[in-house]
Amino acid sequence: MIFTRYHRRNPFAIAQLALNDILFWVYAKTIRPKQKIPRQLNRILLVNPAHLGDVVISMALIRELKQKYPECRIDFLAGDWSAPILKDHPGIDRSYYISHWQANRSKLAISEKKRQFKSHVKKVMPQLKENAYDAIFFLNSYEPSFIPLFKSFNCPLIGYVSAGGGPLLINEASSQKEPTFHEVQLQAGLFIPWLGAVKKVADYQPWLRNVNGNEQITFGLDLNETYVVIHPGSGNPAKEWSLDSWVQVIDALDQYSINVLITGHGEREANQASVLINRINNPEKVKNLVGHLSFDDFCKLISKAKAVFCVDSLAGHIAGSYVRPTIVVTNGLSKIERWHPLGKSVRLLENKVTCSPCHSNPCAQRACVNGISPQMLIHQLQVVFEV
Repeated sequence: MIFTRYHRRNPFAIAQLALNDILFWVYAKTIRPKQKIPRQLNRILLVNPAHLGDVVISMALIRELKQKYPECRIDFLAGDWSAPILKDHPGIDRSYYISHWQANRSKLAISEKKRQFKSHVKKVMPQLKENAYDAIFFLNSYEPSFIPLFKSFNCPLIGYVSAGGGPLLINEASSQKEPTFHEVQLQAGLFIPWLGAVKKVADYQPWLRNVNGNEQITFGLDLNETYVVIHPGSGNPAKEWSLDSWVQVIDALDQYSINVLITGHGEREANQASVLINRINNPEKVKNLVGHLSFDDFCKLISKAKAVFCVDSLAGHIAGSYVRPTIVVTNGLSKIERWHPLGKSVRLLENKVTCSPCHSNPCAQRACVNGISPQMLIHQLQVVFEV
């Protein structure tokens, strides 16, 4: 049934996607030329307009593609919030930015977000059309879908039908066949004709640019000293662990000769960090860096850390990419087995509940998060510091 293919729960949204796909089916049958899957990949475009952590996951596919096709030109289209990841990436020839209002987390009014989206489309799409790609891959299987923007492009469109625009695709793949797969495995499934069978999730490693260089960054921090990074905040407060739990973890770190650096973004997370420092036993060993680091400094800080402790946020994806020992306090808002940070150095603390996933409707109790005790993380410290 066409109505079961979409990753939506709202019946009106499903009906709208289905109606659009009927129109796209007519377009594909009457106007769009038939396309063939290319045998080789010489010049391709990867599209992922989702959030920054999702784009980090996609960087594992860049690594796989460059290993198999080192001469292949790879361009990337994403929201402009992904620029810090894509800029100067050694595996990407050129990055383009169209920020969809559905994924835009800025404080702009929705009308301004839509105006910005239209402006980006008008500027970027003509540039992309000139590039004569062998194929265009749509990596995200959730909305927002950029597939309809490319309906007039004369090359194969490869992606998943679950975000809409499926009739325009050459493959009509469904992302619901393997619900236990990690997102990177779903994305890798689009490349089976060129990369072969999908691998185990532990065999995929994101590829971020090298941030080594000057060891002295903001506030005169010496990155040659031993320190851990604690990142307690998230773009979604429902994913966050209690401050009481973080206080106990930081106090437990007193037994180790190690400094603690708290990172984050925004005024709310800066205030949280101040509260933490005021409540711990040994505040002189803790530094509040929330809001004081550039993105490059943030990555450099994580890449040199002895360990990273965080909730489900970008910090975990960055830490896993740089193969730092990482402990993530997970939640039940989404399927953590699909979205967790990649990397063999990442450990997940979970409290599985029957009501998960609750998506955008978390309960007040949040047993999925609050059921994870501080001791669960503290018991991991000895293992982490032996690495």
